[in-house]
Amino acid sequence: MAVSEIHAARITVNRMIAYIMKDKDETVQSEREINQQYHHEILDRGKNGICVRYFTQSSFHRCIRTNPYRTFKEFQQKFQQDKSSAKTRSKNNEEPLAYHARISFAGHECSQEVAMEIGDRIAESLFKGFPTVVSVHTNTDNIHIHFAVCAWNTDGRKWNNCHRTTQMLRDVTDQLCEEYGLSVLEQTRKMHIVRTETGSYENTDHRFEHGSPAYVNTKKYEELKKKRMTQSDIVKQDIDMLLPRASSYENLLDLLRMLGYQIRAKKQDGDWMKHVSFLAPAFSKAVREDKIGDGSYYCRKNLEAVIAERIAKHPELAEENLDGIDDIPIYDDYRYTKVPVQSMREDFYKKRRTDGTVVQRRRTEWQNKAIRSLKKDDLHVRTLLDTTEIWKLAEEQEKLSARKLKQREDSEAARYVAQIENTFRALHYTEQNEFESYGQMLNVIKAIHRDYADLLVKKEEAEKLVSDRERNLRVPEQIAELKERIKNRDLSYMVEHYQDDVSKLDKLLARCKTLGFQDPEKFRQYKEKTEEYRVQLTHLTKMLQAAEERLDEADNCLRTYARIDSECGIDVSAPMQRYEQILRGEYELPEPNRENSRNNAGRDER
Repeated sequence: MAVSEIHAARITVNRMIAYIMKDKDETVQSEREINQQYHHEILDRGKNGICVRYFTQSSFHRCIRTNPYRTFKEFQQKFQQDKSSAKTRSKNNEEPLAYHARISFAGHECSQEVAMEIGDRIAESLFKGFPTVVSVHTNTDNIHIHFAVCAWNTDGRKWNNCHRTTQMLRDVTDQLCEEYGLSVLEQTRKMHIVRTETGSYENTDHRFEHGSPAYVNTKKYEELKKKRMTQSDIVKQDIDMLLPRASSYENLLDLLRMLGYQIRAKKQDGDWMKHVSFLAPAFSKAVREDKIGDGSYYCRKNLEAVIAERIAKHPELAEENLDGIDDIPIYDDYRYTKVPVQSMREDFYKKRRTDGTVVQRRRTEWQNKAIRSLKKDDLHVRTLLDTTEIWKLAEEQEKLSARKLKQREDSEAARYVAQIENTFRALHYTEQNEFESYGQMLNVIKAIHRDYADLLVKKEEAEKLVSDRERNLRVPEQIAELKERIKNRDLSYMVEHYQDDVSKLDKLLARCKTLGFQDPEKFRQYKEKTEEYRVQLTHLTKMLQAAEERLDEADNCLRTYARIDSECGIDVSAPMQRYEQILRGEYELPEPNRENSRNNAGRDER
């Protein structure tokens, strides 16, 4: 989304222009925090961190490039009327000499070059005739454009800063965002103005005053400007969700990994690292445990204490020592052709952690529902086919499933074998995630959908960035082609196409100059950086595919247990309705409570 605003200059005009044109210096703790997408250089590496300079890109419209303030001053001296007769006043009762406009985009959804093009087009349309300086800043979490606009245009007409012109800025910004494929704040396209005896304002808090209606059909503009959830917030949310059913800290990390997390927790020698770091699926840089929440609650030692305190109150949640039971098999993946269904145990099972170690757990009633369903369906299949036919059909169904193809359902036996395979998948997924209720399952599904949506947005942003940069990389080639074409002196070409080609060439040359492509080294660096973004896009594509696979497993698990419960006469309409709401983005699960994380035994209502 692009958020726009304009107001009279709050500082002296020369200071405002100097501010928006100046390169921005930032201090970060590691190179991973540097936004590599934009032009920058590292100035210093010291004890306090790395000092990075982000280069500001500026353009100048109807003003002197080397000294734009001089143009603003000349227009003021030429057109400013007697101060006592000026109609427009700023808050300190002085006539505005310039205006400061700002357009902020959602995160880094566009490149610096695209933002510059948008800024230039606004300067030539909305601020047409007014001396304007356009600058793009990239040092914050949101790439944004600054405009320094002279209060008078070339005809001496004064800029009228009112609700109408503010709406015009919003309209032209939304139009350009749609044209460039950027996000738009649909619900605040039009300003909702409240007029009172003392003035007027844009109603952003759902409230009219002075006897007007109580509500308006507009969400708070400020609320829609909120950023996406930070990685720290997401990790905090997921730990709060999983903590009530974690039997140990290692088990908690495994449950997070099932959501797609990458976690650095131990050294090569097996000792714990000083700080555990978490990388959520939709992010590229990890966050340390001491950067989450209040900086202490989500650290390993404290979470170990929280889990130990809950296990002491609910011993049945502990990982039991079952070393004396040797006949419990371990299955990394259930297959109908590999597992003796009728011999499956309903008391204990073994599972392999992500670090390769094996733990033994007591089965839950939730898992046993699936096992009883497997045994019932297996007995039914054996009344339809002999063992050889069953294995042949099962292998065929497994191959179709592995190729993501629809399994056979052309006979009763085929339908039951497919059902058995799906139940095995659901059982394995339940064991890995340790579900015991629909509520826990819906929590996980909601988290997966959240990550999937974030990855989808970031992939689209990356595709747009790569596309923009690839288009820019073609500029030198297009310039060469146009120069060659312009050499053509054919009469029909000169009459029909010559002027258009000359105009195109001028624009391409200007873009080439802006990008610095006259310098072969800068062109090479730009090309290398574009290749890095292609690699990032490939990584995002793989992450998105992995999220889709997690969604598919979660969907199969939920629908399988709903089928099993329905066959037993249990009403599952409520959880399935909530699931459909999650798919439509309508259902929000309640925020987990930290105290519940300490004390809850993890037994959600069935």
